[in-house]
Amino acid sequence: MKQAAILFGAALFAAAPLAMAAGATIQVANNGLDTATCGSRATPCRSIGRGIDRAGAGDTVLVGPGKYGDLNEDGLLGGPGEESGIGNAALRIEKAVRVVSSAGAALTVIDGGGGAALFSTVRIDGNNVSFGEIEGGFTLTGAESGLHTDGFTGIHIVGNIATGARAHGFWVNAGGVVSGVIDVSYNIAHGNSQVGFLVGSLLESSRVVVRYNKSYSNGTGINSATYGRHEIAYNEVSNNAGTGISVDFTPSFVHHNVVSGNDRGISSGSWGVGREPTAGPVLYRNSLIGNTRFGMMIVAGPIRTVLKENNFYGNGVSTDEFGGNCGLANFTGQSLNAVNSYWGAASGPGAEPADVACGNDPVVTTPFSRTPN
Repeated sequence: MKQAAILFGAALFAAAPLAMAAGATIQVANNGLDTATCGSRATPCRSIGRGIDRAGAGDTVLVGPGKYGDLNEDGLLGGPGEESGIGNAALRIEKAVRVVSSAGAALTVIDGGGGAALFSTVRIDGNNVSFGEIEGGFTLTGAESGLHTDGFTGIHIVGNIATGARAHGFWVNAGGVVSGVIDVSYNIAHGNSQVGFLVGSLLESSRVVVRYNKSYSNGTGINSATYGRHEIAYNEVSNNAGTGISVDFTPSFVHHNVVSGNDRGISSGSWGVGREPTAGPVLYRNSLIGNTRFGMMIVAGPIRTVLKENNFYGNGVSTDEFGGNCGLANFTGQSLNAVNSYWGAASGPGAEPADVACGNDPVVTTPFSRTPN
């Protein structure tokens, strides 16, 4: 697998753009105190929310290691030094600020305190917010969703860990009024009950870019939902209970992902009723490895799903009505073009160690690639 070796490699981390401080820096630390004048190195704020209150647009809120949010673990927020819990989130960000940690996600935890339905550990309710960066993110836990943003744009969500959410790790919907892009990269989602990364947009001209993330042991790894031209690329998606990457019928581009050990590797999904997409998804050079039922499952929709040069290795390890060994399952009601795929062996689709095509409908597999794409 050519792409497997480069995911999360040092070269990629070094090449990734880092947010640069443009204004003042407001300090937040576990030994701080929330006051009207906190935020200096000598007198840091205790809560991240108070640090954001003290910041102006373009400022950086620099958070020291330790725990934030529900400090005494009583399931309540708003106590001394705790985040406010106002606005359906433990921490709500409405300003165009940069919020980063000095010690990284493993050592900087925001606890949502449990929270009711639709409650998130962090909610971004503004444009041009940067939350986390490589080696400068946060662990988000203790709520229905780790991070939620809906209807905004120009947002960077980088270097964070979302775990233990009752619903989604990262729930990101790009601008619904103004077109734009949200960057979701170098994050980890694991142990979330529903979806690790759920991304969508009300506008086809808005999109979420999901790159270089890891999503494992969730219900679903990544869901590219309606309606935008999302890009899902260079992610590691493994051991999720359901689908690794679920792709709605949108003009999304899903490429160079390594998808392994899920029930289904990549599967096509749904679409907005009465609002058919202008183009379908493109699945390009993904590697599907050891997924239990199918490497890919493509179903009927309002527009074709395009497959280009994907790699299938050892999928279909369970035996169902289609037999085992199934790399690609076609349920579209028509012939599916999967030429130039690699099927796990130089001889093309067939018996192990190769994968085969299955499902109710025919798949065109010739010509096939003799080496991994």
